[in-house]
Amino acid sequence: MNDEVRLHMERAAKLIEAAEQLRTSGFHADSISRSYYAMFHAATAVLLRLGIERTSHKAVLAAFGEHVAKPGLLDVKLHSYLREAFEARNESDYLPLPSEDEAEAERFIRASREFLKAAHRLLASPGGA
Repeated sequence: MNDEVRLHMERAAKLIEAAEQLRTSGFHADSISRSYYAMFHAATAVLLRLGIERTSHKAVLAAFGEHVAKPGLLDVKLHSYLREAFEARNESDYLPLPSEDEAEAERFIRASREFLKAAHRLLASPGGA
């Protein structure tokens, strides 16, 4: 695993910790945002390992679907988690009064943990990403 891939994976892990702390402190919208960014960094790491570099969020989501989920390198549900978290993050970050609650924040934390575990497995597998 090269340094850039490793750094994205480390960042993803730290963002999940931040999401959990924000959730327990009652900052549910901010927790959801951090969960999304954890998945975004893990997706970026996987894409970089495949030699794919994207600069925008939508481009990362599209490339992850095309090059990782569609060919079955990772479960397609992870791409769904990433897309759902992206939409929720947009609401969390940009709406003046986001509607997210603790249960939704917890759901995205669980999804980001699952996403990160799967990315770790893929990156560690022989011939994986």
